[in-house]
Amino acid sequence: MSYITQADCYSVIEAETLAAICDDAQFALAVSQAQSEAFGYLRGRYDIAQIKAQTADQRHEYLVLVLVDLALYHLHSRKTPREVPQIRTDRYTEAKQWLEKTADGTLSQDLPQGEENQQQNGLRCGSNPIFPTQY
Repeated sequence: MSYITQADCYSVIEAETLAAICDDAQFALAVSQAQSEAFGYLRGRYDIAQIKAQTADQRHEYLVLVLVDLALYHLHSRKTPREVPQIRTDRYTEAKQWLEKTADGTLSQDLPQGEENQQQNGLRCGSNPIFPTQY
């Protein structure tokens, strides 16, 4: 069972437009690709099995919107790769930025934590990126 449905898409696209760009099989494939992409980002920090098991009223609302944006971008890019609407490209970019920030801990979300993440004490180590200088 997928995390999002066609009904979830109707908040950002009309039913007639969605029907014009895909059929049920194409929609299922785009949703599967969107889930793989999104959960790939979140896998290191969150428990994906628990997220997928959430029912309609328990789902994280913004994650649903992110998955819808990813799926719609994939549908549009498959239908007309050179003519993807600008709104789809912008929303896809914003969705990926949200996933990256959520995955690295910049944004904290109310999602089930993974086991290895629950055991951490919150201390993160790292450094700034190296900037090569040439003289």
